[in-house]
Amino acid sequence: MIAFKRKFKEFSEYFNLIGEEEKALLQDELIKMKNVKVDYYRNTNSNDLQMWDKIRAQEDLKLIPKIIYFAESLPTTSAGVDQSFSLVKLIKSDIRNRLQETTLEGLIFVAQEYSETQIISIDSRIINLAIQLKKDYAIKKVIKKKSPQNQIENPKEINEVIDEKNICFE
Repeated sequence: MIAFKRKFKEFSEYFNLIGEEEKALLQDELIKMKNVKVDYYRNTNSNDLQMWDKIRAQEDLKLIPKIIYFAESLPTTSAGVDQSFSLVKLIKSDIRNRLQETTLEGLIFVAQEYSETQIISIDSRIINLAIQLKKDYAIKKVIKKKSPQNQIENPKEINEVIDEKNICFE
């Protein structure tokens, strides 16, 4: 138990979880923990956090549960971070090196969100909107190339250029 107390104190000091004025209270709580029937709480709760919630309420402990909650929130591995960087490498390659930050963020979000199901369901309204935006963008390009003042005399010219360049919108 002495080694546990020492490690517990070192942990709380390392992460600066308690102030100098609370060290005596922590010592008192660690002594009080000797008499707490942890097995009783462990058997009556489905997870550790619920167990410490009950111990905190029923045994009048404040600092030990605070430190335990913090310890429970620490990641045990960095695998999630490593996977995120691997995903970024797949999306942003030497060829696709000019992606804007928001575009890259969106692509990563979609890849992470749908990595389990592998099926992305897109509503037909969104597809139609994308087609319309593509048409609008192509028309703006044609207008810009044809006339410096962004004016085209004959609207049929736009359709001719679109047909001539064989632009497909679907």
